[in-house]
Amino acid sequence: MTIDKIIQLDTAAQAAFAGRGAAEAEVGTARLDEALTTWSQALRSAAGAAEPRLVAVLAYRVGRLFAARGAIQKALLCYEQASASLNQNAGQHELDPLLDSMLHPPPAPATQPVDPGASDAGHPAPDPDGKAYPTPHDRSRSGGLGNRSVTGAALALPAVYFYDLAPGLVEAANDPLLEFGLALAAGGVYLQMPQPAPAGKAYRGAWALAKAHGGPLQEGYALANIGEAYSVAGDLEKARALFTWARTLIGRHGQPHDLRTLLVMQAALEQRADTVADPNIAHGPASALYEEALYLYKQGPGDDQGQGRALAGYGLVALQQQQLDLAESRYVQALPLARSTRDLDSLIWILRGLGFCAAARDDDALALDRYNEAKQLIKDRQRALGTDEGRVGFLESVQPIYDELIALHVRKGRASDALALVSETRGMGLYNLVRQGRRAPGSQQMGVQSAPAVLSVWLDDDDRPEPEPATKLNRVAYYSLPDRLLIFVEAPGVGLHVYEEQALGRATLRKHVQLLREVIDAKAWVDPAAGAEQPDLFYETYKLLLGGVTAHLPEPGTLLVIEPHDTLWLVPFAALRTQPAGPWFGDAYPLLYSISQATLNEIRAEQTPNHAQAPDGDGASGGAAITLVAAHTAMKIEALRIAELYADPVLLFDHEADDILSGELPSHSQIWHFATHGRAVEEVPLDSWLELSNRQQLRARDVVTMDFDVSLVTLSACQTALGALTGDGIIGLSRAFIAAGARSVIVSQWNVNSNAAERLMLAFYRELTAGANKAVALQSAMTAVRDAYEGAYAHPKAWAPFILIGAED
Repeated sequence: MTIDKIIQLDTAAQAAFAGRGAAEAEVGTARLDEALTTWSQALRSAAGAAEPRLVAVLAYRVGRLFAARGAIQKALLCYEQASASLNQNAGQHELDPLLDSMLHPPPAPATQPVDPGASDAGHPAPDPDGKAYPTPHDRSRSGGLGNRSVTGAALALPAVYFYDLAPGLVEAANDPLLEFGLALAAGGVYLQMPQPAPAGKAYRGAWALAKAHGGPLQEGYALANIGEAYSVAGDLEKARALFTWARTLIGRHGQPHDLRTLLVMQAALEQRADTVADPNIAHGPASALYEEALYLYKQGPGDDQGQGRALAGYGLVALQQQQLDLAESRYVQALPLARSTRDLDSLIWILRGLGFCAAARDDDALALDRYNEAKQLIKDRQRALGTDEGRVGFLESVQPIYDELIALHVRKGRASDALALVSETRGMGLYNLVRQGRRAPGSQQMGVQSAPAVLSVWLDDDDRPEPEPATKLNRVAYYSLPDRLLIFVEAPGVGLHVYEEQALGRATLRKHVQLLREVIDAKAWVDPAAGAEQPDLFYETYKLLLGGVTAHLPEPGTLLVIEPHDTLWLVPFAALRTQPAGPWFGDAYPLLYSISQATLNEIRAEQTPNHAQAPDGDGASGGAAITLVAAHTAMKIEALRIAELYADPVLLFDHEADDILSGELPSHSQIWHFATHGRAVEEVPLDSWLELSNRQQLRARDVVTMDFDVSLVTLSACQTALGALTGDGIIGLSRAFIAAGARSVIVSQWNVNSNAAERLMLAFYRELTAGANKAVALQSAMTAVRDAYEGAYAHPKAWAPFILIGAED
C-alpha cells in the first residue's frame, strides 16, 4: 500500500474519532469502532512498508482511541509499541497480537474515560537527575462523616502537560519531538493506572528528550510534570523548586494560557501543605491560585477538562475550609464540564464532593445518590485497568470515597450495606487474580509485566457469578477509618453486628500495632503471668480489637475467620490474651485469615482435598502427596521428618530445587512445603524471595506465572507473610502463591526461630495427616510447641509467627 493510501486511512480515522463526541452514545461507539478498524489497516500497512515513524504516529493515535474508550492498558501498549518502532525494535510478529486485540475491543464502559491527550491525575516521578523519588505519602487520610471534615487524600485533580502531534501524518512523523510526545503520553497513562515508578521513568526520559531536541517550553512541561509527581509524593519542597523552574521556562517561552496547568499543580501543592501541616513549608494561597487559573481558562483557548479540574480542586479547598456553600457551587460548575469531556477521574471526585456536601446537610438520600454514582464510575474505571497492580493502586487512591460511604451506612444503621462495601473496597484485586488463576484447563496463562512494583498480572473481565460455599463461616471483619475502627461480627443463622471503637483511628491504630510488634521483636521478654510489672500489650490489643464484640463471638472451638484491614495484617490474633496475663485467643478459636469474603468463597467453592494418611503410612486412597524443598542442611532435617508422615513424598534439595524455576512442577503433589530462608522486599514486593539453593531464589514474580494448583503451600521461612501493605492486603509471597492456584498458604509474620519452626511444622503435619483441617492443625501445633520443651518457646515470637490464609480444608 502506498504512503498516500496510508495517509488517506489516517485522515478518515481521525475524522471518525473526532466525530464521536457530537453523536449519541451508540453512534459515538460506532464511530470509535470505525476509527479503530481504519487505523489498524493503516498501521499494518505502515509496518509492512517499513515506515517506523509512521508506525509510531499511528500507534500513538490508536492509543488515544483506546484511552478514550476506557482501555488504557491497551493504550499503554500502543505507546510502548510506538517507542519500540522508533528504536527499530518492533517487527511485524510483535504487531500482530496487538492489532488482533484492536479489532476485538472490550465494550465501552457506561461513562467514557478521559482522552489521554488532555490532562490526567499525577503520581510520583523521579527528579530530573535520576535520583530515587520518595514513597507517596498516605493517600487514605480523609475525615469521616462523623466529624464532617475533609483532610488529605486525592487532593484536587492535578493536570499534567501533554504534547499533541500534528494532524497531518507526514508532519507528525517528521516532528523531532515525536518521542517526547510518546514519553509524556506513556507517563500520563501510567499515572492514570496509577503506577508511579514507570511513570517517573517516562517523564525523566521526556525531560532528556526536550533538552536534546526540543526547546525550553517543552522542558518546562516535563519539569512541571515531575514537580507534580513530587507534590503527590509529599516532597513539597522539591516540588515547589521544580514548579518555580518550570514556571520560569513556561512564562518566558509560552503564552499566558500555557501557565494554567502549572497554576493548578501549584494550588494542589498548597492544599497538600495545609493538609500535612509541614512546619518547614509556608502554607500558600491555594484559593488564589485556583482563581488565577480559572481566569486564564476563561481568557485563553477552550479547555473544558482543565477548567473542570480546576473547579473541582477549588471545591476541595473550600471543603477543607468548611465553606460548604462555596464548595458545592464549585462542584456544581465542574460537573457538566466533566460530563461533557468524559473525564471519569474528575467525575468521581466531583460526585464525592457533592455527596459530602449533601451528607453534611443531612440530605442522606442525595448523598447516597452522589456516592453511589461515584462508586459505579470507580467500577468502570477499574475495569479499564488491565493489571492487578493498576487495580490495587487505583482502589487505594479512591479509599476516601469508600471511607465516607461506609461511615454513612453505619451512621444510618445499615450494617449489611457497610459490610458489603468493606468487601468491595478491599481484596478485589486478589479476588480477580484467584478467579483468573482458577479458569478451565487450557485457558491462557497469566502474564506479568516486566518490572512492576506489585503483581501486574494481566486480567480479563470475568462476569461469572460469585460462588456460594456449602457452609458459611463465622467472621470478624475490620475496617479502619481515619477517626475510628469498625468491627463487624457475622455468624451464620445469627446475624450481623457492627461495633465502633471510637478511640482507634487509623493513625492511632498504626502506632499501637507498631508498639505490639516491638514487644514481639524484643530480645528479652518476661511473661506477665509470672508476675512481672509491665504493660500487657497482648491483652490491651485484645480489648481494642475484640473486647467490644466478645458477646457476639461464636462458641470456643468454632472456626473463626479474621479479615484484617490496613496495619491489622501485622497483628498475630492467636497471641492476643483474653484476660490480663491470661489465656491466649488462639487457644479458644482455630483462626483463618482472609482478605475478603468473596475471595474466600471462591476458594472454598472448589473441591475439598483429603489430607489424611493411612495409619501404616501406606497412603490412604485420595491421600495428599507432598513436595518438600530445603536449601540447607539444618532445614533438610525438618523436611525429612515431615516426609516420614507421607507415603509418596518428593524431596527437592540443593540444586534440585532450582528446577522449580522452569515451571515444571510435580503434578501429583497436593502440598508444597518450603523449609528455607525467605525475605520480604517491601519496596518491590514482587522481589520477595525464597532461597532454593545458594545460587537461585524463587521470587514472587516467578511464582505468579506458575501453576501451583495445590491444596496447601507452607512457607517455613522468615517474613513470608510480609510485603507491601495495601488496602488489598499484603502484596508479596503469600498473595503470589494464592494467585498461582494454591488453595491456602501458611506464612510467617516475622523472623522465625528455626528450632521452634521445625517442631511446630512437625506437629502441624501430624495433626493434618490425622484428619484435622488446616486451621485446627495449626492451632494444635501452636499449643504443643508453647506448652512443651519446658517453656523454651513460651514467647509468642516462637510459637505464633505463622498464620493460615485461604481455605481451612
